[in-house]
Parts: sequence; C-alpha cells; structure tokens
Amino acid sequence: MQESPHKCPTCGRTFNQRSNLKTHLLTHTDIKPYNCEQCGKVFRRNCDLRRHSLTHTPRQDF
Repeated sequence: MQESPHKCPTCGRTFNQRSNLKTHLLTHTDIKPYNCEQCGKVFRRNCDLRRHSLTHTPRQDF
C-alpha cells in the first residue's frame, strides 16, 4: 500500500494531492478567505460559498 505523500504537520492526516492538504490546513486556522458579497458571511472553501449563494437566489417552482 502506497503512503500518501502530503501530510498535515498539525494532525498527521495525509493526502494524495497537495491541493487537498492546502484546503485541509485552513481547518486548523481562523482563516476564511471566501466571503459572500450579499450578506458578508465567510467560508473556508469556495465550494461552501457557492452552495451558500443559492440561499440568496429565489426558488423557482416549475
């Protein structure tokens, strides 16, 4: 079994991709670089901001 090459220095969790480690490292900080321009709520991950943005879109019934 191959060992994951990217290890978190804080908790030891390992990742196959460096980008996943970079995203994970934010969980150990108070850094939240993505903010909603409509309400000001902040997020660690861009995907969380995108999901949140849907709350500002009127729901359309078909």
